[in-house]
Amino acid sequence: MNGVYKVRVLHASQDQSPRQRRREANLQRILDAAMALVIEEGFDGLSIHRLAKDVDYTPGALYRYFSGKGALIAALTAKVLEDLGEAVQQSVARVDPEEPIQQALAAAFTYRAFARVAPNRFGLLSLLSADPRMLVPDLADAEPAIAAMALAFAPLGQALDEAAASKQLEPGPGMDRAMQAFGTVHGLLQLRKQEGRLFQMGDLDGLIDRALTSLLRGWGADPARVQHHLAQVHALGPLAENLGASR
Repeated sequence: MNGVYKVRVLHASQDQSPRQRRREANLQRILDAAMALVIEEGFDGLSIHRLAKDVDYTPGALYRYFSGKGALIAALTAKVLEDLGEAVQQSVARVDPEEPIQQALAAAFTYRAFARVAPNRFGLLSLLSADPRMLVPDLADAEPAIAAMALAFAPLGQALDEAAASKQLEPGPGMDRAMQAFGTVHGLLQLRKQEGRLFQMGDLDGLIDRALTSLLRGWGADPARVQHHLAQVHALGPLAENLGASR
């Protein structure tokens, strides 16, 4: 992804009119209902007609918000990623601004925390990753989700770029490395149900720590420095708590 994009799918600004605020509230209610459908029945259970019934709208009224199922899925994904991006930014702001590796670890661990405090929203991203179909075929419909993804991973990519620029890592593209780190953490988080059962798997948090440590060392980080930054980030306590366990 090139550039950093910032989207606000639902956050109402102070200068919005009452009509605009009502529309934003209605949109939130629609997306909440769509999320509930996806959690219960997967993407195959989500349709404009089914959602219209659940929110007591006509299908025609919903089409004023979304051009079709693809646009609905994109908006739902964008909202989840926007919330995640804001949580990542808050976590990064809690660590030393002069230590990019520490910032990168804070960003990565926020995604780990996201899976625990917002399991339904994490589950949505997991479903999107696992489904082989192109669920949002129209690029125009997908743009809000693409923009929100860029926002969510920008702090991690920027921190890794800064680490390379300060020679704490070997040269390499930060966003490429950010996606490698995200893919590693996301893949390991799929083992949550088996934590404690898999032979020699042990603690999932520890496994993620070791995986990120291996990535950073592979990119040229000093092992002792990485361990120091791990300890500093762990000392922060809970991350992403603002996302709320019930959402």
